[in-house]
Amino acid sequence: MKRSGSTTKITARAGFNERYPENTLLAFGEALNAGADRIELDVHRALDGRLVVHHYYNLGQTNNGEGLIFERDSAYLRSLDAGSWFSPDFRGERIPYLEEVLEAFGNRTEYEVDLKGFNIEFLGAVLDLVRRYGLLGRVEFTADLPFLLARLKEMEPDATIGSFVRPFPDWMSLRLGQAIAKGHLLLGRVDVAHCPLGILTEEYVRELQESGLRVHAANTDTEVELRAAFELGVDQLSTNRLRLALSVRRDYET
Repeated sequence: MKRSGSTTKITARAGFNERYPENTLLAFGEALNAGADRIELDVHRALDGRLVVHHYYNLGQTNNGEGLIFERDSAYLRSLDAGSWFSPDFRGERIPYLEEVLEAFGNRTEYEVDLKGFNIEFLGAVLDLVRRYGLLGRVEFTADLPFLLARLKEMEPDATIGSFVRPFPDWMSLRLGQAIAKGHLLLGRVDVAHCPLGILTEEYVRELQESGLRVHAANTDTEVELRAAFELGVDQLSTNRLRLALSVRRDYET
């Protein structure tokens, strides 16, 4: 059995979201207690400028709020119940501020911060806060908006950025898609390639790594997917099945 998977870091998506309400301080803390190497969280800018941690742009799915986050002030957002949707046992959990997360966990972990804002003020606020806590070297910034990542890299050349590679269209061959994806990643000065398993082969993982990129296997939630990621020797992966991922990784540590 290959040992490469033993070095793959496990990212708990939105914290330990199988057992606790996602994107809460409770979910992040329990993910680290369980053994996650990294936590993934989503950050927005509220109407009054506070940075808040929440997955969706809209309120209501994981709390009792209404409207768009960027049109609501932080006092309103903090008044919401972010736990009851998951279980009555977690009634009263709150949407955290980004600074609370960084304050609570500091150097204890690495962070994947998925940027859900969309202007220069948002980027400046995020960078200022990460720098204030001395955590720039422990944060990887990701976003669906490539121009956001490009501007962030201009503002902070030492920032680590990760870009999402989408599944290739049906007409595109695997090799062509891999070549295009690699080219775009390098042109974008990206540090981490977030790839679906379907486009990864051992040769391609090695090719990306030799080009200076870290390889992240995205959304690995079944045992088959997790084993494939570990055997490919990716640098890191994200999962909604933290305990399963930790259990599978142990098979590659002996």
